[in-house]
Amino acid sequence: MKKKIFRENWEPVFINYTDAELYALSVWIHQMKARGQWHGYVGKVWDAYMAHYTKQEEQLPEEAQPQDGQSIH
Repeated sequence: MKKKIFRENWEPVFINYTDAELYALSVWIHQMKARGQWHGYVGKVWDAYMAHYTKQEEQLPEEAQPQDGQSIH
């Protein structure tokens, strides 16, 4: 995922958090990863999201192709 797209999707979510809250989230995530719990809780959801996102990206070039009988501008 490109930084611009990531920012568009997630900045509105995190913009209202304080620095302390963001730090606490960061520590929590690092602890989950260190204990091997990250993928079990979050990784599977993220993997599903990325699979869906990738599928959408693959469909976009197909939809951009002109259909039979359509003129190209």
